[in-house]
Amino acid sequence: MADFLEDAHFDEIAGTDGKTLCIGKDCTYDAEKNLFTLPVWGWTFEIDCNQKQITTDSADQIQDYFSIFIIHYLRCTDVGEDSGTWISEKDFPGGVTFFRGPHEIPTNLISDRFQNDLEQFGEVCQKLGGKALEMGDKAYGFNLAPGISVALVYWIGDEEFPAEAKLLYDQNLQHRYALDVIFSLALQVCYRFTKV
Repeated sequence: MADFLEDAHFDEIAGTDGKTLCIGKDCTYDAEKNLFTLPVWGWTFEIDCNQKQITTDSADQIQDYFSIFIIHYLRCTDVGEDSGTWISEKDFPGGVTFFRGPHEIPTNLISDRFQNDLEQFGEVCQKLGGKALEMGDKAYGFNLAPGISVALVYWIGDEEFPAEAKLLYDQNLQHRYALDVIFSLALQVCYRFTKV
């Protein structure tokens, strides 16, 4: 898994007590190897601070940018709990300006994939661990890791308006992660739905 991280990201983690970073996450730390093992959304990632790399044994294709989310999630010492309140990326401080142009969330990948097929949409969401929500024409919530929840809402299109998918985020994420971290997370969510 290629990444866009600087050595300083790994050095900062290496300079923090590994057991402290694992608190609240389903994470393990091998002090001898300076290696973290971190499960996220059914995948297992290894963060090797000595080699300064992130790898996964998954056969799934994982977006390179997702390494940004992985390293920042590991660095977060307070993953917190879900608030139960959903917000869009535009509700994040600075989100209206940031999430456009090259940082627009590509949810069109999802609406294009399912083409108004709510049954197939539901099957894929359930396969990926989603739980049904009462929003849109169909919606599912996903707990990707402790403290990391997103929702995917789908609206059927018609002759006037095309089908639309939208990602929502638990509002507590806005207090813990920068916008580029949220973007890297959103990219991977959208991309995964095109491959299942």
